[in-house]
Amino acid sequence: MLNRLLSALENKGISGRGSASKIAKATGYSAATVSVAFSDEQKLTDKFLRAVCVAYGINEEWVKTGEGEMLKSLLDRLSVTAEEVIERMRQMGIAVGPKIEANHTKSTSDVQADITNIMLSHRTIPVISYAQAGDAGFWEDAYPVGEGMERIDCPAQITDPNAFAFRVEGTSMVPRYYQGETVIVDTSKEVINNDDVVVKLKDGRVMVKRYRKTNGTVLLESYNPSEDLIIAKPEEIRCCYKVVCRI
Repeated sequence: MLNRLLSALENKGISGRGSASKIAKATGYSAATVSVAFSDEQKLTDKFLRAVCVAYGINEEWVKTGEGEMLKSLLDRLSVTAEEVIERMRQMGIAVGPKIEANHTKSTSDVQADITNIMLSHRTIPVISYAQAGDAGFWEDAYPVGEGMERIDCPAQITDPNAFAFRVEGTSMVPRYYQGETVIVDTSKEVINNDDVVVKLKDGRVMVKRYRKTNGTVLLESYNPSEDLIIAKPEEIRCCYKVVCRI
């Protein structure tokens, strides 16, 4: 099972030096936990395996049994069927081409690609406010739950099924971001120095900051020079995701 998981991750470009850190950022687990899990199959828990599979679009059943496809299609990752997509398209007034209408039950790459492109151009993502983000009830593991919140259209270029939007409050990021603006986060992107991020600390604080890591310490910087620098240890960070655009 562990070998299949490693093969799937390698297929996604996750292997070798630094892979534990990348997986930790993608799943919300610590790098130490990731390293332990990958050192011994007996320590590969169902919860951890599911988090890795969700983060990278890997078919959990294939990892466990070797049956089915290694990677999930976008339809599977978003937990919808082709029929549901077609019905939703009709409700939105989107024309359903005869190719999709006639063949939506077939697993052809052409039909999958057509539906995927339509889904990406018409899907929505949840908008998280500071108040919601600070409430643990809105988060499952590392990702916000997406129900009962305001939703906005997701830019077509963002394919991450766990992407979400975050409403900026306060003035700490002025002049980069102003209060009331909305930024979009891609949880699948690797965070590197000088990226803008939405970060949640284990003490419950959630913020938009500029990320820098030096000498094993994480610096969370504001663009507003009047705001204090926040210094954190990596183990104090619950999750940290890259801001990819604003709307």
